[in-house]
Amino acid sequence: MHLDRLEVNTMGVSLEKVQQQAPHLVSLVKETSVILEKKGLNPESYKAAVVGTLDFSGSASGLYQNGTMQRAADLGFAAGLVFDDDGSVPFSLFDSGVTDIGEITLGNCQGFVDKAIRGRRMGSTDYVSALKWIVDTAGFGKVNLGSGGGGFFRKGSSLEVKAKAQYPTYALFVTDGEPNGGTEGQIRQYLTQMSQLPIFVQFVGVGPHQFQFLRQLDELDGRLIDNAGFFDAKEVGNDQSKMLEAMLSEFPQYYADARRQGLVG
Repeated sequence: MHLDRLEVNTMGVSLEKVQQQAPHLVSLVKETSVILEKKGLNPESYKAAVVGTLDFSGSASGLYQNGTMQRAADLGFAAGLVFDDDGSVPFSLFDSGVTDIGEITLGNCQGFVDKAIRGRRMGSTDYVSALKWIVDTAGFGKVNLGSGGGGFFRKGSSLEVKAKAQYPTYALFVTDGEPNGGTEGQIRQYLTQMSQLPIFVQFVGVGPHQFQFLRQLDELDGRLIDNAGFFDAKEVGNDQSKMLEAMLSEFPQYYADARRQGLVG
């Protein structure tokens, strides 16, 4: 997906094209459109660039085998087909670092995740690398977020709008567990820094864990704007409508707040 911040094309990807090239996504695309309309986010007026990153740590291996991660990617791609009209969504895998695995398109979406992980070795769970990839992919990697020692902002630093865009980036962040031990403070700091950019991070917990840290991030104090949401996929089961509702539940409020704050024009 080319994240061009100068012009927004509102033509959209036609449902007929989805039916022809990816019929398994038709119902997801329809439901995404309905949910956005119900929340007052007409896709013709409310655009968002969509990106996604998937946990590729060793504990997530079963979630790739049973198709959970592919289904999560399908949900993110369906949202991208509605939000953003260029027909592609960048994705990455994160473990001990992060690996860009290219863009999901109508032509390659079938089995995209299975093909992307083939021959790859799993690692640990580095959230910060994944968040930095989101910032870079959204086009804000060179923005100075007010870094101090170690690349993070100094305690007590004031937050302000560091970049503006015509529309925000919606980042789907799917994980099966807690981050690497000892990195929680860095994650809180970097997510706080990210609140100065027009980026919303939707954390999704998959698997048996209780995701206490992600619940904390969802309520994190001290940000310029609430730039993240969280839901536990266990709470909605296999109901794709409920999953989409949960994925989009906090984004409308973020969009309104980002406009008021001046992050989104």
